Amino acid sequence: GECYFSEVLPGAIKAWKRHRAQTQNLAVPIGRLRMVIHDDREGSATRGQLQVLELGRPDAYLRLRIPPGLWYGFSCIV
Repeated sequence: GECYFSEVLPGAIKAWKRHRAQTQNLAVPIGRLRMVIHDDREGSATRGQLQVLELGRPDAYLRLRIPPGLWYGFSCIV
């Protein structure tokens, strides 16, 4: 497994990323991110949907698991 670790400056955007076979694990130990996930997988029940999440302390400190094939990007908001 892997847990993605990156430093992101406030206002910076890192997008779009997609892993074809790997499950991406992401955690935000310091600060806060706005995460956007888009599903364009053929045959997926959620195809075409966009999900926006905020991750980080104090209320959303968790590990986010992104399955293969989903597009995602994020921005530092704090």
